[in-house]
This record gives sequence, C-alpha cells and structure tokens, in this order.
Amino acid sequence: MQQSSSMQQSSSFQQSSTQQSAISSSNQQMSMMKEAEPEVIYLKHVERQAQQQKREEVVNKYSAPQFMTPMMNVNVNEGERSHFEAKVGPVGDPSMVVEWYCNGVLIPASSRINTACQFGFVSMDMLNTTSADAGEYTCVVKSDAGLDKSFCTLTVMARKEIESEMHSQSLKMVQETQQTQQVIVQEEIVPAPKFTRPLANLGERVEGSSIKLEGQINPSSDSHMKIEWYKDGQPITASSRIGTIFSFGYVSLNISDLRAEDAGTYTCRAINKSGEDRSQASFTVKASMSMTASTGLEEQRAYIQKTEQLEMYQASKMTKSEMTIEQPTQAPEFKTNIKDQLEVKEGGFAHFEARLEPMGDHTMKVEWLKDGKAVEASSRITSFFNFGYVALTVKQVAHHDQGTYSCIASNACGRTETKAQLRMISKADAEFQSKNWESIQKMETKKVESSMEIHQEVTSSPKFVLH
Repeated sequence: MQQSSSMQQSSSFQQSSTQQSAISSSNQQMSMMKEAEPEVIYLKHVERQAQQQKREEVVNKYSAPQFMTPMMNVNVNEGERSHFEAKVGPVGDPSMVVEWYCNGVLIPASSRINTACQFGFVSMDMLNTTSADAGEYTCVVKSDAGLDKSFCTLTVMARKEIESEMHSQSLKMVQETQQTQQVIVQEEIVPAPKFTRPLANLGERVEGSSIKLEGQINPSSDSHMKIEWYKDGQPITASSRIGTIFSFGYVSLNISDLRAEDAGTYTCRAINKSGEDRSQASFTVKASMSMTASTGLEEQRAYIQKTEQLEMYQASKMTKSEMTIEQPTQAPEFKTNIKDQLEVKEGGFAHFEARLEPMGDHTMKVEWLKDGKAVEASSRITSFFNFGYVALTVKQVAHHDQGTYSCIASNACGRTETKAQLRMISKADAEFQSKNWESIQKMETKKVESSMEIHQEVTSSPKFVLH
C-alpha cells in the first residue's frame, strides 16, 4: 500500500510538472504572438489599401472626349482680337490634352495667343489679327480613351475696306461741322457798343459822402463785352472804397468816403469785337472842417511829426555813442583758464569756460581753435562771449572732436591764449567703467554695513530670563 501511494504521488507530481511546463510554453507562445501581432495587422492593412486603390482605378475610368458644343465661324476686322470657344466632355479627365491647328499646322504658344481649358470649356484668343491669320482652325481634344475634333473658319476684313468706310464717315462729320460753324459765325455778329444812357455830371460833393456814376449800354446780352474805368486818363483799380458793377448792360462806379483827391473827370469805356464807345462825367469835392476833425487828420499829422523828431534824436544819439567809443588801455588776460575734458562719453557733451578781463572792452575779439584750426559754429558746436565770460559747448561728442582746444582773446593792446585737451571714452569703455564703479560702490556699502554690525554698542549686561 505504501508503494502504491508513493507511485500515485510521483505520477501526480509528474502530471503537475508537465501541466506547468505546458502552461509556461503556452504563455511564451502567447507573448510571442502578441509581439508579432502588429506586423500581421500592418500587412493586412497594406493589402486592404492596395485593394481599395485598385477598385478606385477601375471606377475612375473616363469615356472618350466629345464636343458638346462645337466651334463657330469667326469674322473680325484686321487688328482686332479673335476668339474661339467650345464645350467638351467628360469634365475632370486628367489625361485630356487640347491642341489648336491653323490650316493643318500646329499653332505654337506665344505672347499673341492665349489658350485655356477649364471645367470642360476650351478657348483660344488671338490678339492683333492680320489677314495672314485667315483660314480653317481645328481644335483637337485627346485623352487615354480617344480623341475628337471641331472645325471653324476665320475671316479677316482688310484694313483698306475699314479705312474707306471710316473715311466716308469722317467726311460726313466734317461737312456737318462746317455747316454748323457757318451758322454759329452768322449768329455771333453783334453790333458795336453804344451808351443809351450816358454818365451824368454830379457837380460838387461833400467830403466823406458817397457817389454813384451809372449808365446803360447796348447790346445788353453781349457776354464778350469789356468795361474799363479811367480817372483823368489813368486806369482805376478796385479797392475797399471803390467798386464797379456791370450786369445786362448796366454799368456803375461807386465811391464811398469821398476825399479831395477823388475829384476829377471819370470815363467809362465799353469794348467788344465790333467796336467801342465812351462816356464821361465829372464832379468836385468840398473839404469839410468837421470831417477833418472827426477823422483825426490833424492829430495824425502831429503824431507823425513827433515820431520823426524822436527818430532823429535816436539817430544823433547813436552817432555820438559811436564817436565816443573808448580805446582799450589794457591787454586781455584770462583770470581762469579752460580745463581739460578727459573722460567725455561718446555721444555726450564737452564744455569749456573761462573768465576774461577787461570786461567792458567792446573791441575785444575772441576766437576758438582746435589743433590750430578755427572751430566752425554749428547746431552741435556753440560759443558764447559776454561780460568777460567765454564758453564753448560741443554736443554729441565723436572721435573727430578729440584734440587740443585753444581760446584766443585779442585787442589793440595785446593777445592772450588758454588751452585744454578733449579726450573721449567709447561706449564700451564707459559701460565697463560704470559697471566697475557700481561694483565698487556695492563693496563699500557692504563694508560699512559689516562695520556697523561689528561696532554695535552694548547697552546692558547679560541676564537670565528664565530661572
């Protein structure tokens, strides 16, 4: 019994081991199948795509091309544009090709000929058609399924025929215009101007009043008539006081605020293509004392006399001051010299200044030089000299501004000079120096803070807070 039980146990153990090995082998096979599964799916997907493409190719086959509407015959004049068109099917065939022939010869592409083939519509445009272009035109449509043709005829009218027709039309137009011009010339004949109501004399008028010289002229409807006014033979110019009117044969001259110089003989002259006519009138002006007082003429004359006297006095004073200019008794001398400008930033400004004596010398001359050459004043370089103070300012300093600057002062008694150097720092150097200066300032502030922390004063002795 013990042997049989041991045999059963060994057989069961073998069966379990074989089952485990089978399970492990099946798991390995499953894992291998999982790893290889994407490749199988990918191959099947490719095969399906190829089948779909084959089906599409079978479906997208087009029939042979055919002209739905053929070309029509074309008649044009020489020099005009010729247009050929037709409708072709089927629409959308990518293999379709269109060719154009003239009398059996293929028409090459050029700047004069434009062809089109879109959405089943074919066309050809020919610019500047000549008589040599006349003939039979053929449109050939080809595709993989076959071809079709359409024919038409182009007729070109010669230029001579056109010119003859246009010449006859132009002759008719010229004859009609000549007739109309003759009629217009007959209508434009107008009579010479004539005063039906001449100007009237106005006698004596009071100064400050207004007058009106008026008359009437025929023909009243002449738009080309010209009116001129004269006073004592001199033309009158319009102003705020004097105005003229000419309307439908009515003429007038209006003068307001009469003055004594307005008195005289006035003439109105009317001119057109057929001739001219004149009319005259005169009047006198009586002076009024009250008018003179009201306008303030006497006060104006007195004011003018006073201003003239004042101008004469000022002119005499200027001549005296010019005559009494004192000659200098002291040579110029710089009390303070101009200083060197050695660290001017590029694009910045440099300023030189000095004090000079004597201050009241009007004959003193001040000059600025750079490297021995005169400094030219500009919007960038300005100089100043007043009451013994001299200055030179240079804005937007550049490399060519570097050098030795001299200020020379001279008068009849002598000459003096002061010099200074101008040196510029480039932008890169200036940034480097500014950064160094900032770092130095930071280090100094840190030292001060640390020294303040170290040198804090002790105000009390140590004590235990908790017992």
